[in-house]
Amino acid sequence: MTAHLLFSTAVLIAAMAAARFLPLTARTRYVVLFCGLVKFAIPTAIFDLVPIEAVPQPLRVFGGAAAAPAAPSDGQVNWLLIAWAVLALLVFTRWALLRTRTIAAALRSPAAPSQRELEALREARKTLRVHSAIDLLRSPICEAPAVLRVLRPVVVLPARGCDDLDDEELRSLLLHESAHVRRHDNLASFFQALATSLLWFHPLVWLASRQLSAAREEACDEAVVATMAQTDSYVSALLKICHHIAAPRPAGASCMASSNLKQRMEHLMSYETIRRRAWSHRAMVAMGMLVLALSTVTATAISSPAGAGYGYKFGFQVDPQSNGELRFRFEIDRDNGRFHIEPELRVAPGEPGTMKWGVQDGGSMREFMITATGTAETGQVTFEVREDGVVKHNQMQTYDKREAANRGPYTGDELALDLKDANIKDVMRTFSELTGLDIAVDREAADVKVTMSVRDMPWDEVLDKIAHDHGLRISIEGKTVRVSKK
Repeated sequence: MTAHLLFSTAVLIAAMAAARFLPLTARTRYVVLFCGLVKFAIPTAIFDLVPIEAVPQPLRVFGGAAAAPAAPSDGQVNWLLIAWAVLALLVFTRWALLRTRTIAAALRSPAAPSQRELEALREARKTLRVHSAIDLLRSPICEAPAVLRVLRPVVVLPARGCDDLDDEELRSLLLHESAHVRRHDNLASFFQALATSLLWFHPLVWLASRQLSAAREEACDEAVVATMAQTDSYVSALLKICHHIAAPRPAGASCMASSNLKQRMEHLMSYETIRRRAWSHRAMVAMGMLVLALSTVTATAISSPAGAGYGYKFGFQVDPQSNGELRFRFEIDRDNGRFHIEPELRVAPGEPGTMKWGVQDGGSMREFMITATGTAETGQVTFEVREDGVVKHNQMQTYDKREAANRGPYTGDELALDLKDANIKDVMRTFSELTGLDIAVDREAADVKVTMSVRDMPWDEVLDKIAHDHGLRISIEGKTVRVSKK
């Protein structure tokens, strides 16, 4: 999780830098910033929510240490995760309540719009090719035109703020609001609020959210300017609306931020120059999608152990006991030996046995479950791993000792060796040449000297003998042989 946050933060910083320093129009800056926020949901929203059933990978171990009992779940509560979830819920709930109250207040005592306003909205929708229905009303609590709701958008006009506008000024304001509807900005605002709530602890996310909101308004300003021959009417309409907002208001009434209005005015005045110099919108959108895809693949490749995938290496041995029970000894390995446990389970013949335990791994809870059933000759074992309740590994293996007895414990080609104080690395290099397997010798085992003399012995039996005679643990994981100290 930490690596994902760091990687996503790097992508967000790149998006913010591109939006700040590249010659882009407001609608392009909006897409770039939005892509930067979306990265926080990837790969979590894709990879972590899809259960992965790993391909069973046999694990052969020679000279392994004695099996250790399974660690029971310690029952610890992740208070840090709970605190994050509670604060995220509070932040989002506050936003949702404010939004709900605003909509309810605006729709509580609306006044009917004038025919002139209805006609201006109809022309604005026609100009921008907005086919969805848009309601129109006046509200005494509204200080400036605004769009409310997602599914059934409604444009709310101030009760008296639009009476001083001429027809062209009124049309320009309704073009701006219709642009919000065409761009589905209210739906995007919902996901923006959700992102800032979940990442409430991240200052760059809040800063990017503010820049995203500013770019959204400027993008709608650009949509207005693109459809009008002159911008004077729109600028005049914004100034008149600003004058009404700045007039004396009852206590508790909000007003438009002058700095934001100044920024929008400057953007309108220089829009033609920006548009001529700006990079292609389609090219930047394609580049943003490409960066998301490449960063996702790169982050996944970096976080996954080389050659291991997400699956665990899993093997087991069954030993009948004098009291009639079956003793299952397991080998569970992952991350090239960095995670290795050897639990055991005792069951009655023919009766299923289950063991479960949990391990706290950073901010995640990793849960293991093994189920075994069978007799001394035949049976099956299932192995499952969950992280934060999501299945990450699920495999079943069967055993048949009668078949194994027929073919013998060792199946490798026979070879002859005569070694005296040979370095383990040189010995394993010889095995690599003979078998085609990849060899990995841990640093702790690199100085071991091997002395032995064998004739016509299967190579896997030779490995077993080397492991037992020299205090080593040699495991075969797929096509890789790993040598380590016990």
